[in-house]
Amino acid sequence: MRRFTIGLAVAALLTLAGCGTRPNGAYDTHYGSGTDGANAAGAIAVTVTLARKGDKVTGSYEGARKGHVDGKLSGHSLRGTWSEGTTANANGTFSWDFTQDWENFSGTFRSRDGVQAGSWTGQKK
Repeated sequence: MRRFTIGLAVAALLTLAGCGTRPNGAYDTHYGSGTDGANAAGAIAVTVTLARKGDKVTGSYEGARKGHVDGKLSGHSLRGTWSEGTTANANGTFSWDFTQDWENFSGTFRSRDGVQAGSWTGQKK
């Protein structure tokens, strides 16, 4: 019984340690516009690099466009803002849901003025 208890404690610590660092690193992502969706022809490809500290996640992206993301993590869901510049349609909100292993996410984005909206998906590099 004692070995079982120690084994459970070690497994719990390893799980907590892994959860404390994710999501982080680079993700290959695509986001669409309007109803095109992230996997449609013409979707915009960017590499998003994330860093986590507590429940705060910040990052930048580059590729077809350059910008920044800033969000709050709750479980495997990240909600926040994105920005590519100062105009109303170059910044807005996003919502991403990560898989349990943190390898993929799917979600949505919307510009502040509502002109741009669609899906945003990513896969860990």
